[in-house]
Amino acid sequence: MRSDTALTIRCISAFGILGLVMIASYVFVSQAIDQSSKNAALINTAGMQRMLSQRIALNALRATTTDDVDNHPSVDQLRTAIMTMRGNHDTLLRQTFAKRFQQRYPAAVLKEHVLNEKVEDFLAAGNTLLSSLSGGGSDGRLSAEGEMLQNHLAAGLLGDLDTYVMTLQKIDETETARFIRLQAICLVVGLVTLVAAGVFVFIPITNGISRALDRLDAADSELRQFSYSVSND
Repeated sequence: MRSDTALTIRCISAFGILGLVMIASYVFVSQAIDQSSKNAALINTAGMQRMLSQRIALNALRATTTDDVDNHPSVDQLRTAIMTMRGNHDTLLRQTFAKRFQQRYPAAVLKEHVLNEKVEDFLAAGNTLLSSLSGGGSDGRLSAEGEMLQNHLAAGLLGDLDTYVMTLQKIDETETARFIRLQAICLVVGLVTLVAAGVFVFIPITNGISRALDRLDAADSELRQFSYSVSND
């Protein structure tokens, strides 16, 4: 194989590898940004659940101890908080029980299975209290249902919500570390390719140019000598 053909193949291969590395880096960065956005939204939603559970318990306490249930704002605030917590819970269930999520993070899915029952019981107790408030239940009944909500929190719901948030944060940290490793691999491959291109492509090209210049200088010298001899003759 001629040397110029071999250099051409090496040059094309080097630039091809560099192009693939750049494309891979772009894909990894795009995936990292997209996954980080999804994880951030999931963590934010899970963290909101803890705040909403406390808000529900607080408004339930206010609604069951007021003398004017029909006009007290805590009833509407209780209803809004329950609806928001229900929507967030459904979102977490969809994300957590997605096939890809289950395959990669079974521990988080297991925690959500346990947490799901407690949240459903808590929301059911909240809806029961809302029905009693709307139907004008007795003070004793309202007090008992409000206490039931407090008992759900005391039974570990807040702690389980905190644990789930920390699990999602660890998942996000794992994802970030994985993308950083992939980026490092792309960087190493790119640097190795540049070094290889320098050694096997650019140095041979430079040497070839130097040799060609030397041959031109030798040819020029021979031509000068020939011209001198011809002129003397």
